[in-house]
Amino acid sequence: MTMRSRIAVVRSGMGLLLIAFLYLNSLSQSKAYIPVLCYHGFTDDNKSGRGESYERFDAFLNYLSNKGYESCFPDDIVTGTKAAKKKVIFTFDDGGKSQVRAAELLDKYGFKGIFFVIPDRIAEAHDRFLTKGEIQQLADQGHLIGVHGYQHKSLVDSVEEFERSQEYSKSVLKIVVGEKQRAMSDFAFPFGYYDDRVVEHLDDNYRYLHTVNPGYWDGTSILIPRILIDSHTEISFFIDYIEGATAFEPMASLITQDGTTSDVVQFRLHNKINPAKMALFSVSRDTSGKTNISHPLGDNLMIRDGVLRIDMKNHLRRHYSPDRRVISYALVSKEDAKIRFLTLGHLHWVTE
Repeated sequence: MTMRSRIAVVRSGMGLLLIAFLYLNSLSQSKAYIPVLCYHGFTDDNKSGRGESYERFDAFLNYLSNKGYESCFPDDIVTGTKAAKKKVIFTFDDGGKSQVRAAELLDKYGFKGIFFVIPDRIAEAHDRFLTKGEIQQLADQGHLIGVHGYQHKSLVDSVEEFERSQEYSKSVLKIVVGEKQRAMSDFAFPFGYYDDRVVEHLDDNYRYLHTVNPGYWDGTSILIPRILIDSHTEISFFIDYIEGATAFEPMASLITQDGTTSDVVQFRLHNKINPAKMALFSVSRDTSGKTNISHPLGDNLMIRDGVLRIDMKNHLRRHYSPDRRVISYALVSKEDAKIRFLTLGHLHWVTE
């Protein structure tokens, strides 16, 4: 064998090793789950129950900063710009003016967020929603601007909202933001509502579709789960949620198509689960008026031949208002008074 051929073999072997390394590295990356937070409005106090208080938000950011957490964007994880360890994604919906002060608190601790804006509400001056100048300022500070529909209507129920949310909404925000940030690739569903048709078409215009399905993001899926922050839920829950990401491993994977309509949901089990400890966690308001709440599945759950079957329609009838047809949820267990997620977050519709 000549020296040149030997070098070629060595180079070929190194190439294979590199490919193998990148493949194994991608596998390890896919197992790192990211907590994603979703905020709306902010107030000076949370006695009204509307929005998050600035004081609690400040204390929460201070806690995360002291614990060594860093904020990131979805692209940072996908491209490997930032390692997934001790990362959190901050998102803000509806484009309320109170988010300007919230952004100042983010900057105070070196965090950045994604601000989802409703294009139809953007104006030169507004007393409730972010103005053009305020949106530009957020982009200048290194925050990302995302699209939140067009008029904040359900894309599943409104043809106009569905059509305008694709290219038109994006073009409106690009005019406002200009070239001050990366390509506008993040979209948040109004009310968190979507189905397979909506996802398929938005996939052509946006890289990441943000839901309000509770749980962690796997770092690869186009659908990004988010935990809704509300003033009625103890801050300890959100801390447990964030810190639990490093130990999370899905115990079951969805068989039923995400966002589809049927009365039964099915999961494929990866590990043995004690049915008595399982519950369905949802951000939706139940009959008692609570959000971020879990309910035992009871006789609505059946496990057979490695398949977990949930009578979702009957579960909704039992714990939610009679007119509820859709639910954003994850399967959880409660251990030591803490919620532990067993699955990724999903959305499901039941028949009328």
